[in-house]
Amino acid sequence: MKFQKGHTYSTTHGHARKRQRTRAYRSWEQMRSRCNKPTDKDYPDYGGRGITVCELWRDFAAFIADMGEPPPGMTLDRRDNNKGYCRENCRWATAIEQHQNTRANIYLTFAGETLCISEWERRLGFPKDRIGARLKQGWPVERALTTPMRAYPRKYQTLEMIERGESLI
Repeated sequence: MKFQKGHTYSTTHGHARKRQRTRAYRSWEQMRSRCNKPTDKDYPDYGGRGITVCELWRDFAAFIADMGEPPPGMTLDRRDNNKGYCRENCRWATAIEQHQNTRANIYLTFAGETLCISEWERRLGFPKDRIGARLKQGWPVERALTTPMRAYPRKYQTLEMIERGESLI
């Protein structure tokens, strides 16, 4: 049989019928592409830095046997971003779990607890990027995490408030 580009062929696993691929199948295809195909836009961050797919998972049936169907709202994630795709290192994760598990995250330890900046912001009720901005301004971690938000926007601050010594932060 000659394979034609863009044509969908029958499969035994039932996850790629007539242009209707399941979420699990699409995750598997995308994982393999970003690790193995230099023309994939994400290849530099995966295959280009040595992230591989285990030999067993070259077969979709083995992948689905290990991982099962993705629960609603979850996508494929590697627990350790410096290791490849295999049963021991992969899970189905929420978007928040995915964002907390990237190389770009900065972790802060305060009061014996270590969390990424975005998790500290969620817990403390700060807007996105507030703690990062404070740290970039040279604030120590303790001050960045414990200084409360202003009760009113900067545009409403007056010279009178500044003269009284009220915080501008």
